[in-house]
Amino acid sequence: MEAGLELFGTAGYADTTIEALCERAGLTKRYFYESFTDREALLRAVYDAQIEPLKDRLITALSRPGMSIDEQIDTGVALFVDGLTADARTARIVFLESISSGPALRARADEVIHELSDLVLALLAEHLDGPAPRTDRMEYGALAIIGAVRQLINHWSTRQHSTDIDELTDVCKTLFKIVYKQFLLERHERSSTRRPG
Repeated sequence: MEAGLELFGTAGYADTTIEALCERAGLTKRYFYESFTDREALLRAVYDAQIEPLKDRLITALSRPGMSIDEQIDTGVALFVDGLTADARTARIVFLESISSGPALRARADEVIHELSDLVLALLAEHLDGPAPRTDRMEYGALAIIGAVRQLINHWSTRQHSTDIDELTDVCKTLFKIVYKQFLLERHERSSTRRPG
């Protein structure tokens, strides 16, 4: 797993052989195949080891009672960006290698994107003047936010980390707040048009 994080996160999946992984880990190929069927299975395990603890931390941090939407956005975005940029290898594996290896891991990465967008959607629905029904428009908005954050972190990862992380984090927070305020405005407008007289 450590060898996978290092080599997939630096050389990349396409340029990392099983021989190189075993050499890095100080093991023979026999030990590799006792644990993993192939390189993609190892990459999946490394991917999950990076993303699952981060998702758990997000859910825990955003579940504290009494948080405003702004507090949840600020806390969640900072935690997410920090968790994926603290180690450049993690960002590369989560946002680049996961979609350039094979169909199984691409499907897993897509599943994670939808899990994260569901979390965003739940927050949006919760704060729109009380629990609001989820609409396709809200789902698209949540997916768009996650996609934008993903692209920004990927940009940071592929540009040799020259982007200022604080500024990147602030832009991500701003995107979340813009979408929330737009949905809130639309809900108020719909409520106003339904009022008699």
